[in-house]
Amino acid sequence: MSSTEYPIPSVDLLASYYEFLSAGVEAFIVAFYRTLEAIPERAQVLNRLSPERYQHLRTAQARHLRLLLSPEMETSWRADAHLAGRTHYRHGVLPSWVADSYALYWRHLLAQIEQPEIAARDRHLLRSLLVARLLQDLAWQLEGYAEGSGDVRNLLLHLDHLMVGADSEAAMIQQIMDFLIREGGVDGAWFGYPDSAGKMVIMATAGAGMAEYLSTVTVSIDDTPQGQGPAGRAWRTEKVQVTPDWGSDASMRPWQEQARPFGWNSNAAIPMVDSSGRSRSVLALLSRERGFFGHPDQQMILAHLAVVLGLALERLHLIAEETVHRETLERLNTLYHALMAEGDILLRARNERDLFRETCRRLAISDLFTAAWVGHPNEEGVIKCLVTAGRGAQAFDSIHLSVADTPEGQSLAARAWRSGRLHFSNDYLADPSLASLNDLFLRHRWRASAAIPIHRQGMIWGILVVVTDRTGVFDEAILGLLARIARLLSHGLDEIDLRARLDAVHGQQAWLADHDPLTGLPNRAVLSPRLLDAMARTLRHERIMAIGMLDLDNFKPINDQYGHAAGDVLLATFADRLQGALRQTDFVARLGGDEFVLVFEDLKNMDDLESVLARIQEAIEAPFMLPSGDSVIVGGSLGLTFYPFDDGDPDQLLRHADQALYTIKEAKRNRERFWTYYHANTDTDVTALRQSMSTLFAAGGLRVHYQPVIDLENGQVVGMEALVRLLDGAGEILAPARFLSFLSVDERRALTRAVLAQAVQDVAIWEAAGFPLSVSVNVEPELLTHDACLHCLTEIIGPSGIDPGRITLEILENGDFLSIASARQRLLEIKATGVRLALDDVGSAYSSLLRLKELPIDKIKLDQSFVRELARRPDNLHFVHSLLGLAQGLGVGFVAEGAETPEILDALSALGVSQAQGYAIARPMPAAEMLFWLRAYIPAPYRGPKSLLGLYACHLRFSDTMKTLLMQVPMIPAAILAEIAAVSPVSSHVASLGLGIPSIAQAYFRYQEAMAAISVDMAAKKPNLTMIDEASALFLERIREAL
Repeated sequence: MSSTEYPIPSVDLLASYYEFLSAGVEAFIVAFYRTLEAIPERAQVLNRLSPERYQHLRTAQARHLRLLLSPEMETSWRADAHLAGRTHYRHGVLPSWVADSYALYWRHLLAQIEQPEIAARDRHLLRSLLVARLLQDLAWQLEGYAEGSGDVRNLLLHLDHLMVGADSEAAMIQQIMDFLIREGGVDGAWFGYPDSAGKMVIMATAGAGMAEYLSTVTVSIDDTPQGQGPAGRAWRTEKVQVTPDWGSDASMRPWQEQARPFGWNSNAAIPMVDSSGRSRSVLALLSRERGFFGHPDQQMILAHLAVVLGLALERLHLIAEETVHRETLERLNTLYHALMAEGDILLRARNERDLFRETCRRLAISDLFTAAWVGHPNEEGVIKCLVTAGRGAQAFDSIHLSVADTPEGQSLAARAWRSGRLHFSNDYLADPSLASLNDLFLRHRWRASAAIPIHRQGMIWGILVVVTDRTGVFDEAILGLLARIARLLSHGLDEIDLRARLDAVHGQQAWLADHDPLTGLPNRAVLSPRLLDAMARTLRHERIMAIGMLDLDNFKPINDQYGHAAGDVLLATFADRLQGALRQTDFVARLGGDEFVLVFEDLKNMDDLESVLARIQEAIEAPFMLPSGDSVIVGGSLGLTFYPFDDGDPDQLLRHADQALYTIKEAKRNRERFWTYYHANTDTDVTALRQSMSTLFAAGGLRVHYQPVIDLENGQVVGMEALVRLLDGAGEILAPARFLSFLSVDERRALTRAVLAQAVQDVAIWEAAGFPLSVSVNVEPELLTHDACLHCLTEIIGPSGIDPGRITLEILENGDFLSIASARQRLLEIKATGVRLALDDVGSAYSSLLRLKELPIDKIKLDQSFVRELARRPDNLHFVHSLLGLAQGLGVGFVAEGAETPEILDALSALGVSQAQGYAIARPMPAAEMLFWLRAYIPAPYRGPKSLLGLYACHLRFSDTMKTLLMQVPMIPAAILAEIAAVSPVSSHVASLGLGIPSIAQAYFRYQEAMAAISVDMAAKKPNLTMIDEASALFLERIREAL
């Protein structure tokens, strides 16, 4: 069966059946809402809506479903899906309900597709296209759902800032009410105190119609009908009270008639409780939507206001007290600001240790307390300190605090743990029941202490302890504030647990950025910093350092004969042997392929080095056992240079070692040893070559060639990279590696300026010919620091009339420019000219990928060494996918260099890489030839994988997407999961691309079965992905075997 029998789904097919499919939308909407109304918990959500909003919801959903069926998708599709997700979140609709609705609609569509109006030959392709659209829409709705869940944290942070900045109660209350109406979805609000007769005196209002409505009603706190509403109940119970539906609540009868013209349907009342636990005032919030305050977000806002607003009012009241209480007021004010800062800590802390450390630090410097610590009982019931701060706090690390109710377990911390309540002593040394710690308190001059339980997920988890060197510190106000701090800590712990998983992902990306995934050795990214450190140590210790370039001989024939997998085993084995042969002070890194860099430090003489070289030679020449059972022998060549005799920078030392490697490989047949060192007498040849290169450049030998960059989705050419060349006297075109290092700094600066000027001219020529392209020019970081850089850009680009945004400067790997503090400022100055910036050779050239987020970069270009080896190392696609995700997370563009074959280009397209360049597209060529090439080039939009390598990448992307979706919505019905796997982009190509290899089809069938059989861990509320991970790994392994 040929691949032509598996055509790609086309929107043209959908256009043919749009009228028929869209005609069934209304019928589905009727059936769907009938189903919802039959499920009590879902009907409850619908009943909150007014008839107008209910009808609006049905109309909007019908419009969205027709949008999904439209052959020409509107640009607002993603925005509409995000809005729907946020709306679902706001109304308390669970993600699993959303998934169920998609399953229902999918079954509806399947029934339509089986109707006679749909040709039998089109049904499979139509199912494939529609399930892809449903899956994309579901993913975007979940993104919107996640956005909605993040809004409340920002709202709470803003509320805290309003309270921190307020200088009077009236101003603060009015600002909070106005903000909740403007940003929190509330329709009305009022604030008041009861008078001596129990009648509520309204002090402030907000919202349209609120003042007019309150003028017609009476609210009180007594036992009369006017005191049975939320405000009265909140005052009496000192707890937040919510009325979800005024129309059905008998306690709201005194206000129902007056509220009807204003549309009030639900409200909440928050008591402002002082430090003694008594209600002082009430804040009431009203909504025209039934059930509005039952949403989890609104519940969180109400709980937060109940804790923090009461605290803020308490602070303002205390500030207004008589001056006789000034010292207490100042202490409360200090602690209040520490508490308000706690809100920032909760939102920004990366883990529980950071949260506790910053909290304890702020308490210890607040002038209230001498020290603070947080502890957690271990399995033996002994409280272990997690974090300490302040004078003498470290002493708690060494004491034994049992939580058992025994004579040894009578500390304040143990009592707080057992009771779940705050315990304190205003004179610790005077309390006989606490005598077990008297020596500790005497030694550190502590006099009073308090212990407060910290809860996690409703259970006591730890203890916060504060101590002070003064007696009588803990009055009702201070104790109330400490209790509030403990509650805020409890609120932050669950969110920190989620953030910890993100830190693990970032840690893995950081390791991949600095290490070779095959051997586990450091890669070239860490080489230059390590060399600089080693050079400094060598001078400081007055020793010798050797730098070596090592290359395996006869490695390629082994790869060709036994396969790339066998070559990988050999390299990994050799890396292990090499590390075993080196001393503890030595360092090895893998550059790529079979090339390694060795750094030998702390050498007193050549005897030290030769003993290590002997062990390395043994490691090389010992037979290697391959997975096939065959034993092979390889050789090796090593070029060395010695520092400080060879007194250059890291790049020069590596070049000299590479020259020595070239020398020893040339003499491979007649050499006595496998290594040699860089000879200083070659300086004469180098000097002559440097002079020759400078002469060629000065004589006008510069040539600029261009290599196109294409958009992999539509195949269009989007830009060019300008590549410098030099024409020698014999008419040969020299590549940069043959001349760039021999030019002086001034010559390289002039060279870059000339390339930029030529590129700008050529862009104008192409635009006049109908090709409005962008162009990128390579720039060494050192040249960016020169004062003439900005002047050069404006002088060349300005007069050309070319939009600066079409010019990109690619920062080359050279030196430590990006580690310099001033680098970011210089890059910002360059970007201010309108020019775009790209980071070249990402993945191997820089010391840390994590610095990317600190730099104003528009685009990153993946180092071609990762791309060129994809055909023989398809596992590199995992690393490429990780870097692609990093770029997407940073919001920057991503270009893959080194797409040298159609198979590699196919894999990059399947993986979702947006742009690429390489020989598979076009080789670099002069500008005149490029114009002919552009006119002849025919874009080829991506239509799905055409090779096994592309199939590998396609499944990798699909599998990661599905796992992400399942983690977000673990309750997706098995039927829709099975259908997704059956009509996935991978499924439609397995048969054609895996022709003659039944093991590939069988492995994918197992993956489909695993998708359909996925289970959910109800306790953890997440799917069990073990089966699907194993099936996915097997499928990828079968493809690797066939490559």
